[in-house]
Amino acid sequence: MAVDLNTLPAGTRQKYIKTGRNFGSKDTLKQGRVTLKELERYEAELGAQGFDAGDKDDLKQACDMLVEAGVDRESAQGERKTTSKSYLDAMSEGKKARGTGRSVLQGTVRRLEQRPGNEETIRQVNTTLNQTQRSGADADTLANQCDQIGAALSLPAVAPVVAERGGPAAVAALSGAAAKLRAAAAQRPGRPGTPEETERLDLIDGLIVELTRDARRAARAAANELSRPALASAFELNALYGKPGAAVEEPPPGTATPPAPT
Repeated sequence: MAVDLNTLPAGTRQKYIKTGRNFGSKDTLKQGRVTLKELERYEAELGAQGFDAGDKDDLKQACDMLVEAGVDRESAQGERKTTSKSYLDAMSEGKKARGTGRSVLQGTVRRLEQRPGNEETIRQVNTTLNQTQRSGADADTLANQCDQIGAALSLPAVAPVVAERGGPAAVAALSGAAAKLRAAAAQRPGRPGTPEETERLDLIDGLIVELTRDARRAARAAANELSRPALASAFELNALYGKPGAAVEEPPPGTATPPAPT
């Protein structure tokens, strides 16, 4: 069933718009096209992991909407909004700080369990860990997660445990990352055009981001199940977040896989 932007539930609509504000339409269109191209090879594999032909059709429709809006050509109003480098840098720094903070925090649970009277603190730590696993493409959510982890690391029963195990450095990194994330979110560049046009483009961008992230998730699951890492590499979101490294090409069927470098 085709996506009807006019009948989306209000909560879903606002979610997509909020996500789309962080990305340039040319970047989302490029990522959508890359994902669609890879689906020509891997549609069956991703379908088995929940990303089916209907999702592919939705992605194609959303990309077509951007083309119809003129994203593929230079307009009289000039360049459409591009993805902010400061936003991408802040997201990268925030996710690194979150990962380190979560690792330090996870290491406290076993130590807390060995001492009586820490039941409530353990509950708070586990709640924080459960609530900070993913942030999607939202800078505000990631900033809040950094705050949560920093607060958990500063709990009276936790701070002494992590004092010599990376706690203070993690708290400082989390605080700095949260500040940069909020600053990047506040400085998002606007788009030319009416508020209605801007909102519609943000909505479509957000839809594409959500769909390509779902495709990546399905590709990673398929790659793990089939032991084909190149399948996951094909769906990385390099057009949205930058390319971390060279993609691994999957050898043709029947070709021996070369040994991994040591």
